[in-house]
Amino acid sequence: MAVTLVVPIAATAVAPAASPPAWVAIVGTIAALVTALIAVAGGLFAYFKFARGRIFEPRCLLSLTSSALSVEGAWAIQVDIVIKNDGQSALMLDPRYTQKLDIFAASNAVWKDAITSGDGVLLWYDGDAPSRSLDIIPDPGLLTYRIPVYKDRKEPAFEAPLGASLEAGEELRRSVLVPVEPARGYLVQLTVQACSHVGRWSRISHKRCAEGKHMPWRWQARTILCLGDN
Repeated sequence: MAVTLVVPIAATAVAPAASPPAWVAIVGTIAALVTALIAVAGGLFAYFKFARGRIFEPRCLLSLTSSALSVEGAWAIQVDIVIKNDGQSALMLDPRYTQKLDIFAASNAVWKDAITSGDGVLLWYDGDAPSRSLDIIPDPGLLTYRIPVYKDRKEPAFEAPLGASLEAGEELRRSVLVPVEPARGYLVQLTVQACSHVGRWSRISHKRCAEGKHMPWRWQARTILCLGDN
């Protein structure tokens, strides 16, 4: 005869999982707060650097050097110009903008008037046109010259200089020789206008500049040159 043995098993109580310490919740809250503060600080930094700092605002650095030369008894001024894009966006030097070099001469009468006047102001400009005024992007002495695009072709294609564009960090150099009348001194002034509508997607905005609905940026540089006793 089979005998079935029944052994009673005592029930074992399962202890509930221990809750994490309070400091874990505090650390998590602090970490979330620090992350939010870092995000806010990053946003403020970007605002002051880009919006308030105007990092993409067009910037142009002009360098102007002049010297007087005597050529067979006549005077001329050699002017060396450097136009550098010192910003983060490209610049368009459209030929419809003003890219001029103006030379103002102080005659003997103007010089004597400055000496005898109480304020000592040398009147470079009295309403008349400058002594000399010339464009500096296309050289006025090379207007009929066209740069060949392909030199190996039998009949090279020619391209007229329609202006210039300067990428960030790029510079444009010009050197001109300007005959002048003898004077006590000369004020050489360079004026450059440009806009940042260079890319393909900026043609509509650049059209507004060409139509005069949007004024281009303007930069100027001046230097004074005296002939001395020569």
